[in-house]
Amino acid sequence: MAAPEEPPSTIEPSVEPPSSADPASTVLAVGGSIAPVDPPTLADRARLLIAAAPGQRVVCDVTSSELIDLATIDLIARLALAAKQLGCEFSVRAAPGAVPELLALIGLAEVIACDDASVVEPRRQAEEREEPLRVEEEHDPRDSIA
Repeated sequence: MAAPEEPPSTIEPSVEPPSSADPASTVLAVGGSIAPVDPPTLADRARLLIAAAPGQRVVCDVTSSELIDLATIDLIARLALAAKQLGCEFSVRAAPGAVPELLALIGLAEVIACDDASVVEPRRQAEEREEPLRVEEEHDPRDSIA
């Protein structure tokens, strides 16, 4: 019985029109399942797209990625490097919670920005504790009060 085939990884480029708040951005939509051998080839293809629009903001959109793993993070890191080498700002848009966490884990969180909507705020729950037992002291008449 043959193993099911994984869908090929893709980078679908799109260019957002400039807005008054943000200059034009090149959006690289990363989708499908990324195999460990795919990032160099995909990054080379994306470098050509980034080079065609020098100085623009490059946004990597990974919302349609099926699995966020180290191959995906490898691709994001390669895209960020290519963008920065070509003088472009780079960020990851609408990243699932795993992306910021994996970037932090491998030490790239400070150099690869995730959009505000991408960052998962840590949730804290109050710790349940038992009430401390009160110690009641009894007065011993033999004790002298100093």
